[in-house]
Amino acid sequence: MSINTILDALGKLDPSNDNHWTADGLPKVETVRLYAGSQSIGREEITAANPTFNRAVAAQAALPAEGAEPEAPAETVVTEQGEPEAPLEFLQALATDEKFVAELEGLSEVQRMQSVLQKMYEERERMNSKIREMEEKLHYAILEEEASAPEKEDPVAMYLRSRQRIQNERAAEVTGRSAAV
Repeated sequence: MSINTILDALGKLDPSNDNHWTADGLPKVETVRLYAGSQSIGREEITAANPTFNRAVAAQAALPAEGAEPEAPAETVVTEQGEPEAPLEFLQALATDEKFVAELEGLSEVQRMQSVLQKMYEERERMNSKIREMEEKLHYAILEEEASAPEKEDPVAMYLRSRQRIQNERAAEVTGRSAAV
C-alpha cells in the first residue's frame, strides 16, 4: 500500500466525527481502510505514514490560516434552463448585464454593494418561488397517486370480520349438532 494513499485517507478524516477516531485520538483503522480503499492497511502502516497524526493534529490542520478568510459554503443557484449556477457565476452574469452596470456607475462602493445585494435577494426570492411551485406540484402528485392507489382494507375490520365468520361457523356447528340430537 502506498504511503500517499494512506496520507490521502488521513486527510479525509473529520476531526469532529467520533466515528473516525479511537478513544486515544488515533485514526480508526477501519475508517482509514475505507477511505484508502484497501482492507490490508493496519495500525503499523498508518503510524509509519505519519507518526504524529492524531485527532488534535487533524483539528489544527482543519482550522483556516491566521488572517485567512473563512470559506463560506457555496450555495447553488439554478438558472431558468435548470443548469446549476454558482454564486460567482451569478455575480459574473450581473457584471455583464450592461443595464445593471450602467446603474452602478457613479454610485459609492456601499451603494454598489447594496445594489448587488438587492439583485441577489431578488434572485433568492425567484428561486424560493420556484421551490414553492415545485413543492405544490409534488403535493398534488402525491394526492393523485394516493387517490389512484387501490384502497387497502383496515386490518382491524379484517380481524373483526374474520372473528365474526369463525363465530358464525361455530354457531352453525352447534346448531347442527343440537338438531341432530
